[in-house]
Amino acid sequence: MALAKFLKRTSIIFVVIVVILTMLGLAPAGVREINNVFFSLFIKDDSSSVSVEETNRTGDYSEPTKIIIPKLGASVVVLNPASTDIKILDDALLKGAVRYPGSGDLESKNTMLIFGHSSYLPVVHNKAFQSFNNIQKLVKGDIITLEGNGRTYNYIVEKVELVNADDEFIDFAENKRKLVLATCNSFGKKQERYVVTAVFDSVR
Repeated sequence: MALAKFLKRTSIIFVVIVVILTMLGLAPAGVREINNVFFSLFIKDDSSSVSVEETNRTGDYSEPTKIIIPKLGASVVVLNPASTDIKILDDALLKGAVRYPGSGDLESKNTMLIFGHSSYLPVVHNKAFQSFNNIQKLVKGDIITLEGNGRTYNYIVEKVELVNADDEFIDFAENKRKLVLATCNSFGKKQERYVVTAVFDSVR
């Protein structure tokens, strides 16, 4: 009986603390309602539809449907919304990782940006909030795999950075076949992002 009372009291205290921290804006990003958490990354071409020249394409247009990161044991659905509307992107993030509209696809030489939530709370009911947990632990040489159109595309991690979204931008038009993953630093400053850059290696 005493244990039950202790657990109940502890749970109530925890909830009260989380509510107070949230009201003060001090709770981790995984607790707060997340809006614009990724989208303040400076994007050089922020138009809702960025055309890709045919000369920058290696094959037919192909969207990623899943991202696999073996080192982290991660296998996450990738959504491909057509609009850059913040609400649409936020809603998509509740279902998995999201490829930013207008960034490169699997068959273009343009930079592809995929972002996802990360949360380190002990209990998370929606696993989409843990899509990119621990991507900051990746190191140069690690493999990231994208699936789409019945094919598997492998990328090799080039660098991992903690950046300030106010100081960084992603250039989609850069003529290199790159993959960029981004997530918030849940326990850091609001504008901090973990950014992983990987280069295309092979397809099968």
